[in-house]
Amino acid sequence: MKTIINKGLTEITSVDNNSTRDLAEIVGKRHSDVLRTIYHLEKKIANAGLRRLWTESKYIDGQGKNRKHYLLTKKGLLLLASKYSDELRLQIIERLEVLEIQNQKAEAESKRRLELELSYAWNKSDTSDLYR
Repeated sequence: MKTIINKGLTEITSVDNNSTRDLAEIVGKRHSDVLRTIYHLEKKIANAGLRRLWTESKYIDGQGKNRKHYLLTKKGLLLLASKYSDELRLQIIERLEVLEIQNQKAEAESKRRLELELSYAWNKSDTSDLYR
């Protein structure tokens, strides 16, 4: 099971919009089991906030048929994963933290590049004014 968990966690490449099919593979459950868990949670907890944790969607299976799955937010992924394994929940939290840090670094780098480009453009316009 550990190799399945580790393999699955490295396949999570986004903080949001992981599907219930991804989660089923990670936890080693059938996709229908994960769908059933969502169904029971929705029956048990009549909370509008709960519905924001996942969005129903469709995918085409290997036989070319449209099938239902859900796209999960970060909270939705954590909620469902916690139903299956404490160890897995911890690993998912750690993986999501790594992804969030990577996102923050990418945003900071993008901001830095923009500032450098603006600074270059500003300096270039200043020097061109000197020679008029």
